[in-house]
Amino acid sequence: MGTDLEIVKEVFGSQQLREMEHHPAHAAGAFCLSGFEKSLIISYDGGGDDLDGLNFFTVFLADR
Repeated sequence: MGTDLEIVKEVFGSQQLREMEHHPAHAAGAFCLSGFEKSLIISYDGGGDDLDGLNFFTVFLADR
């Protein structure tokens, strides 16, 4: 049995997946689906893995 990422790649047949930390993943998902060229993204979810050292409330600036 492989890592979580290896299993997801096998199930979905994609080699373009990357692991991300919890809170930046929320921001990336919102930005990628938004259609905006630039965005100020606020992530507030009340939890997560906290491995990235971020709190429940984080702000990101994204630019394509």
